Amino acid sequence: MKCFVDTDTLNVCPRRRVLDVRPFRQALLDRGHELSGTAQEAGRIYLFTCAFNRPQRDSSLAAIADQAARFGERLVVAGCLPTIDPARVRSLFTGPLLLNRELRDIPIAIHGSKDVGVCRGCAGACTYCVDRKAVGPLQSFALADCVAALRSGLRAGHRSFRIVGDDLGAWGQDSGSDFITLLQALTGIDEPPLDYRLHALEVNANWLVRYRSRLHLLDHPRLASMLI
Repeated sequence: MKCFVDTDTLNVCPRRRVLDVRPFRQALLDRGHELSGTAQEAGRIYLFTCAFNRPQRDSSLAAIADQAARFGERLVVAGCLPTIDPARVRSLFTGPLLLNRELRDIPIAIHGSKDVGVCRGCAGACTYCVDRKAVGPLQSFALADCVAALRSGLRAGHRSFRIVGDDLGAWGQDSGSDFITLLQALTGIDEPPLDYRLHALEVNANWLVRYRSRLHLLDHPRLASMLI
């Protein structure tokens, strides 16, 4: 079957949701499906939605209404919104849903890429935020797998990498390790090519407070930026 994966509403969280969308695309190919360049040609359309904030929620709801009218039973609504606001989704669409938590069963293998996925889910319980509800609890990927993904990207010719996770600073809390250990491993590759830079995306400040005695690592020349 030809499948189209629509990610247009993910313009606020594209790097984090690469943890879901790219492995999902690969899973479709592994199961014998073909990826279509347009929704019109596809027998199944997967619409990934976002509810990061109210404008994103409203944009996703509008996309659901529009595509439900155009594609009918060919549509599957995926992403964060079906978990965050199921009543609003069901008021517009009664067809199949694909929840982020279901996508956690698909192994992450972002190799040969400038995106290095290191964890899914969130370790927090902030009352103002729906991330944990949408993406589930923290799931840190093995340190060896994270390093292997970076090495694969280097071999593919990339020199600038985004370190990606839903709750990046929490990496390792579920496996007896920690974020600083991850950074040490990712900045410490000692074989050519050596001229690479890392950009750590969306690190909650509470983790830097926790590791404040070890933050000299932030001066490492390979750690080009950190979004806090």
